[in-house]
Amino acid sequence: MFCRSLSARAFLVFIFVSSFVLACSGNEKNQSQTGSLFVKLSPKEGVYPQYSTFYITVEVNKNADLCYTIREKDNPKPCEREFVFKTKAEAGKPLTIPVIPEFNEGATSGVFPLKIFAKSKDNEEVIVVARYEIILSPFVNITPPGGYYQKDITVAIGCNKPCYLYYSTDGSEPKDKAEDGFILNVQNDIVLQVYAEDKSIGIKSDLIKQEYYIDKNPPNTNILGIENCSCISGCDKEPKEVVRCSKAVTVSLVTVDDKAPQSEIFWSVDGADPHDDVASFVESGGNTYRAKDSADIPIRDHTIIKFFSKDIAGNKEPVKTVIVLIGDKPFAYSVPQGGVFGRDSIPLKVKIYSIPQDALISYQVSFPDASTDFSNSCQSPCEITLDREGKNIVLFRAFKGGLYDSQRRADFIIDLSPPQVSLEPTSCFSDSGPISGTIKSNEEKVKVFWLICDKEIPGCSMETCSPTSPDILSGTAPVTNIVIDIPSYVFYCGIDLAGNKTDVKKADCEVSGRYIETFINQDNMDESETDASWGGGKLIIKRDSVVEEGSADTQGTGTVDIDVYGKIAVIVDRGAGVKLIDLSSPAAPGIISQIQDTQARSAKVWNDIVFVLTNSDLNAYDISNPRSPKKIGGVSLTELSIPQNQANQIKVWGRYVVVSAGNQVSVLVRVSHNQTTATRTVSFQRIGGINASGGGAASNQIDIFGNIVAVAEGSGGLRLISIERPSTPQGITSHSSFLSSGETASSVKIFFPYVAIGTNNGNIYLMSISEPSKVKNISSILLSSGIIINHIEHVGRFLFVADNQGIKIIDVGDVSNPYVVYQNNRGPSTYVYHYGDRLLVGDGNSGLFVFKVFEPFAKPYETSVFDNSVRRISLDGIVSGTSKSDKITLFDSLDPFNPKEITSVPSSDAYSYLIWGDKILIGEGDKLNIYKLLPFSSVNLLKQLDFGLIKSGVKIREIVSYGDYAIVAGEKSVFMLPLSD
Repeated sequence: MFCRSLSARAFLVFIFVSSFVLACSGNEKNQSQTGSLFVKLSPKEGVYPQYSTFYITVEVNKNADLCYTIREKDNPKPCEREFVFKTKAEAGKPLTIPVIPEFNEGATSGVFPLKIFAKSKDNEEVIVVARYEIILSPFVNITPPGGYYQKDITVAIGCNKPCYLYYSTDGSEPKDKAEDGFILNVQNDIVLQVYAEDKSIGIKSDLIKQEYYIDKNPPNTNILGIENCSCISGCDKEPKEVVRCSKAVTVSLVTVDDKAPQSEIFWSVDGADPHDDVASFVESGGNTYRAKDSADIPIRDHTIIKFFSKDIAGNKEPVKTVIVLIGDKPFAYSVPQGGVFGRDSIPLKVKIYSIPQDALISYQVSFPDASTDFSNSCQSPCEITLDREGKNIVLFRAFKGGLYDSQRRADFIIDLSPPQVSLEPTSCFSDSGPISGTIKSNEEKVKVFWLICDKEIPGCSMETCSPTSPDILSGTAPVTNIVIDIPSYVFYCGIDLAGNKTDVKKADCEVSGRYIETFINQDNMDESETDASWGGGKLIIKRDSVVEEGSADTQGTGTVDIDVYGKIAVIVDRGAGVKLIDLSSPAAPGIISQIQDTQARSAKVWNDIVFVLTNSDLNAYDISNPRSPKKIGGVSLTELSIPQNQANQIKVWGRYVVVSAGNQVSVLVRVSHNQTTATRTVSFQRIGGINASGGGAASNQIDIFGNIVAVAEGSGGLRLISIERPSTPQGITSHSSFLSSGETASSVKIFFPYVAIGTNNGNIYLMSISEPSKVKNISSILLSSGIIINHIEHVGRFLFVADNQGIKIIDVGDVSNPYVVYQNNRGPSTYVYHYGDRLLVGDGNSGLFVFKVFEPFAKPYETSVFDNSVRRISLDGIVSGTSKSDKITLFDSLDPFNPKEITSVPSSDAYSYLIWGDKILIGEGDKLNIYKLLPFSSVNLLKQLDFGLIKSGVKIREIVSYGDYAIVAGEKSVFMLPLSD
């Protein structure tokens, strides 16, 4: 009897409850005694084949309060615990409890207990424990995944436990059978369908479908719009080589591929061969344009069009050339068309051709550096020999039958001398911390390479200026903020645009001094907690390098967004949908499922739901079971009044999704979530939006802090928007004067009260938004000219940056003097996400890479004392706060060794506060005071709310934001407070 019921009078034997619970087993758990409180569970404890939400029905014979947990180390009594859940049960009415057990990645089964503490109205108590073993369905691994490939591939199919695999390769119902795993040699297109069956109990996995296309043929690009023009030459070829049109035309380049659904077109109109590495080609002086599937080119004068296409499998067609003539005038052009030429090209032979071929050509060659020139005329083709160092300007035109061409110009820069490169400071010595080095050159656009070798590592060197090692860094001179933080040999060299190389130079650099806090003597240094060494009166410690730990190849064309759900990374894999990657073992991250939104652009997690933005839709997926995402809602962008292909990014803000939508800078979409024990749905409704500031500006990226949205608005620079009233967002200010000619804002990150703006020209600008209506420039740092800053993340005193060269870490402890502390030119990187002591990096080509960034300390150590006798501390952006009985004090903690007080707010009984954009909410006993930050160093009281008028003894203890609401928690009540009014 005692095993079934615990009277309220039994508190004297409470210490025996643990052993008592374990003693209650077998049938006694779910039995009852007439008149006594009993709890019945269905299904009973046992083994069940299932991997999803597990539903358990609870029945009681008396109305009772229930507390339950599924954690082995937790007890349901007392109820006031983090992982103990509360509910009420009515007599005779079955109550369903949804249980989502957690299993380690790779597990094939797992056991969890359901522990229920029931207490009736007459204080009768019962504790029930039932254990359930869940046999997990097998998980099918397919490597590589489906997609387009330009050569035959081998596909490996297996599962994570002994299983039978049933499959087909023609899309039909799987009937072929294999055991544990098999290999497919894919030489033709196949539609693979496969599922696994557990050998022991027969539980089956979901059916997996992967489509493979072997595409070995390049696309074909057609040129349209010249059908009514007369052919002059190459008329039997496709496309025709030379055509003459009577008036200006617009030609269209259209790519056709027999398999690949999408291709890119690359073209030039300056006579240079186009290149699919557009950024590198532009840096060296060419002009390549790019578009997907088709492009229109207006032709107003004689033009040489060169073009080719590349499909998503990587196949490229040869460069095609079409010369389009406008009107009857002859045409002259040079081969080569100009450029920079080094010693190996001398003497340089330049030929000038004409159409028609028998035209007379007159030309003049001038040498501005020598103030001399010569001229001549000849029949096409003319050959000119150039060998004089410096700029050679060739002006030429064609004459025929009284008609003459426009004068044309080609510049040939002959550079016979290698560039001169130097490392500054020349002494390369510091006894006060890291050296910030700069590699300069006497010429423009010199590519410099450098390698920093620890003096303690033998054999490290750079032998020639033809670097291939991944450890060698590169950039376009001048390269600044090269951090030398250990005694090193620095090797460096340069290559100019003409291809002339310097010899490899070597600098001997000595570094010691400030790395962590200053010690008075070595007695204050705990040798068990650091690898620092004491010598010469200085503490010397080496910084750990950032280490690549693991990666997952996702087979897409670039990872453009990353978010995290528990230990699962949710990434947008351009062209291949959304992938869920398990991070339980960072050294070996693995794809566990995917969402087939192949046009996905952005994805953000909201509790156990992920919102996915595509070219045309906004969708919602339930990822409570990450192995099996389920679509639970969606809406077309058209229904949200957003044009297709305009939206590029989403952020979650409380109950809203904020959409970065191109010309519509910011669109707020309200989320409605409905859930029962059987169904779950999400719907979307547009609430408000605001257009771009004009002048061609459009939203590239957004970031949110409190009620403020910061927008990287392209040519519009930085735009700040207030979403305090979601239905009517208001522009606060636009700031673009910091941009140089042709520069656009590409990325943005708020670390309040500062904001970082990245551009398409390798700059990061740091600004103060402490007074949002008056943005102030503070400093800037050029990472490398001509590269795009794709994404910025902030942690503590560091900015993590993904750009077209790789990843960089910037120390912004002194915002007025930022510097690069780490640089890894790993290749194009599109996104960075800080994840504990790791950095998740999206690759510009494909995949997710995991870097170990911080080495966790065995125990924390004190850097400085902010305040004392505090009730509460908090951190918002880089603003730390302390709450005392008489005031709230805010500190700038960007430098944790030297925090600076920003402002303080007097209070009679301060306990908690919340910074919400340009406002601060402070709880004082039963009252909530709302202040305006004017600017960040002072405050102005806007309103006071007295919750004591609603309920006595509230005593506000916590305030958190949820979009446009504040959740105010007191000792006796919790309130939802709308901040939009």
